[in-house]
Amino acid sequence: MAKLPSALFACCLAALFAAGDSGAEVTQRAPDHCREAYTIFGWAKMGDAEKQAKRDEEVWDRVGLVMQAPHRRFLKIVDDSTPAVTHEVSFRQYEVQGHPGAAAYVGQCGHGGTCNYVADVFHGIYKGVGIPLVYCGRLPAMLVSPKKPTIPPPDKYKDMGGEEDLDAAFDESESKEKEKPKDEGKDKGKEKPKDAK
Repeated sequence: MAKLPSALFACCLAALFAAGDSGAEVTQRAPDHCREAYTIFGWAKMGDAEKQAKRDEEVWDRVGLVMQAPHRRFLKIVDDSTPAVTHEVSFRQYEVQGHPGAAAYVGQCGHGGTCNYVADVFHGIYKGVGIPLVYCGRLPAMLVSPKKPTIPPPDKYKDMGGEEDLDAAFDESESKEKEKPKDEGKDKGKEKPKDAK
């Protein structure tokens, strides 16, 4: 599969970061049948090492909450995703070439539908790093030096709070799945204008 051109990816990252706290939905999605998908949850460049470390921890805490909530035991964190295997996600934090000190937060899946689902639920509870982007194919070349993040164990989330937000995001994501037409094709996630024929 072809790599996403770095210039195009840089534009996508800029748009993602600019979106910040917007309530917009995840619209860049991978086909459900994709065998090599990734979710870029967002990226951050805080300009200060201590603030950056705090943001990194905050993001991975929310990813852990998405992946390890009691009502989502069907999701599994793995070291490396396997093509065509659903419900498994591996995670890495990347440096972003051309943006010293920036970090991109990425989940990789062997199934596009899994990455789409995780992106939806994550964005439903956390909007501090923009709107997630989900792609089918290889990671852009400008994401370098991957490192495996520390995702807290499930028992951490008992006292974390935000379970109501998580439940609402889960319910919203589930209802979106049920509303999807079976033959969405390329227009996945886009609504036609009312006056369109």
